[in-house]
Amino acid sequence: MLQSSKNSPGKIGKMGGNLSAHFVLWRIVKELGVTLSEAEGMTFDMMMEAMGYIDMRLDHKNAWEAYYESRKNTVNNGSN
Repeated sequence: MLQSSKNSPGKIGKMGGNLSAHFVLWRIVKELGVTLSEAEGMTFDMMMEAMGYIDMRLDHKNAWEAYYESRKNTVNNGSN
């Protein structure tokens, strides 16, 4: 488990124990907004499809952000 104190944040970015073992489950709950009991009822294949969907949605979001950032830079540099 993560350890921290008032003066030390502990091991940042590291999950220990059961947290890392349940990463997929909690990512599905957080990203898709399903309840924990709904996620626990999913088969392995359903979880992998959900993880693929989450990754695809993130890729789509990042691609649009990169596109709009490049358009903003183009406009700011005075060319179309």
